Amino acid sequence: MVSGYVWILPVLTMLVMSDGYRIRPPYCYSWRYPSRFVIIPHNIHRPTFPEENQCVASVYLMEGDVQRLFTRNAVQNKKVTWLTREIPYTVDSSYNSYQLGQIRIAMDHFRQRTNGCITFHTRTNERDYIHITPGDGCYSRVGRQGGAQLLSIGSGCDRSGTIMHELMHALGFWHEHNRPDRNQYISITWDNIANGHRPNFDMNTAQQVDTLDIDYDYESIMHYAFNTFAINRAQPTITPRNTSVNPSILGQRERLSDLDVLKIRRLYKCDIETCLPMTPLMNGQQRVSGNTVGSTASFMCNRNYFLVGANQSGCVDTGRWSGAKPMCMSKQGAVGYCSFESSDLCGWVQGSKDNWDWRRSTRATATDNTGPTWDHTLCDSGGVFLYLESSSPARQGDKARLTSPSMTSSHRSVCVIFYYHMYGSTMGSLTLYTSDGRGDIPIWRMSGNKGDNWRVAVIENVAVQSNYKVRRFK
Repeated sequence: MVSGYVWILPVLTMLVMSDGYRIRPPYCYSWRYPSRFVIIPHNIHRPTFPEENQCVASVYLMEGDVQRLFTRNAVQNKKVTWLTREIPYTVDSSYNSYQLGQIRIAMDHFRQRTNGCITFHTRTNERDYIHITPGDGCYSRVGRQGGAQLLSIGSGCDRSGTIMHELMHALGFWHEHNRPDRNQYISITWDNIANGHRPNFDMNTAQQVDTLDIDYDYESIMHYAFNTFAINRAQPTITPRNTSVNPSILGQRERLSDLDVLKIRRLYKCDIETCLPMTPLMNGQQRVSGNTVGSTASFMCNRNYFLVGANQSGCVDTGRWSGAKPMCMSKQGAVGYCSFESSDLCGWVQGSKDNWDWRRSTRATATDNTGPTWDHTLCDSGGVFLYLESSSPARQGDKARLTSPSMTSSHRSVCVIFYYHMYGSTMGSLTLYTSDGRGDIPIWRMSGNKGDNWRVAVIENVAVQSNYKVRRFK
């Protein structure tokens, strides 16, 4: 690397927005008149199975009780698990003592059944946490989504078993009957399922769901009952192919099954308990709370040095410390760095004669088949990245411009390093320029879909004058 300015930019993405793939039916099913559909107010007649959320229209749900943001599967995408196995939560103040007791019973069941691997604790200042609220029905998002994510335990949902089911979704698990291998174990009676509910029985692909090499589980707390979403409740929608299996065990909501526990332990790597001791930070200090999973570390540089990289790290369930180990670099080395953690973008300025502004984000993008789900600096949703939307209402030829502060160098060539993420079917182009009074000089360009991963760009021997700026265009 040539000496001089090194500008490390941790982030870049352009995204594609898309609509949901199905519309929730605009009716509630009447159990009084099972041969037809009628419109009935949801507060007059509640369905027999609370997780069906038959009359819930205030949120967009799939599979009955999964709040849909995008269709990535948490079990496949390890970045949306709770990496420390300790899940912070808050609870709405309107719950009564019975309901609070059922929530505590459900959470304690996870601790007992996983031998302490998975625990829930009241939130202090964690960025990512579950907020349990009495919404319109019972539903959850799948996996850690970043920030405060709602988990609804509404009317009729306040039994510990139903709460366990929704907490399993929040941990990263989908319904058992949607597994890619389910046709070997169950048959679906489509004629007993109304058209509007048939998508709830769609089978996932092996690319969407990781079964963790665990057998199909008829007793899973994540399994539908044998007559869930049935037109005629006396007839099944799901029938075990194994005739020795009693259909009545499907849909139990009493406990985590043994295979449920095994799934949790494999997904969260419960056999890994520690990370390797952290190496010292040269020209700086670090504070480490321990080396067990869930431990944290913070970093600070000595005087006349500045930190390049994350200022914090955590021992996560892979047995590794999150993020890349930071460095302390001398302020005398004419190095510029920005991680975009600060809202002032380290002095970078949005363009005034373009079409769009770059935006800061800390979490997964709420779109299908785009990225990223995490910031490169911290390798989790605690960090910040910049992104652009390349889908509608953006149009071909639109631009978004971002310009660095003016920089001074005694060298005539510099090196530029940054990370970028370009994933989506409508991906445009990213171009970097230097500007030193002679106009904008292109130094790097990338176009099109590059896959769902962060990539590093290293541009060496960039010719500059003594004063220059770096510009990036979409």
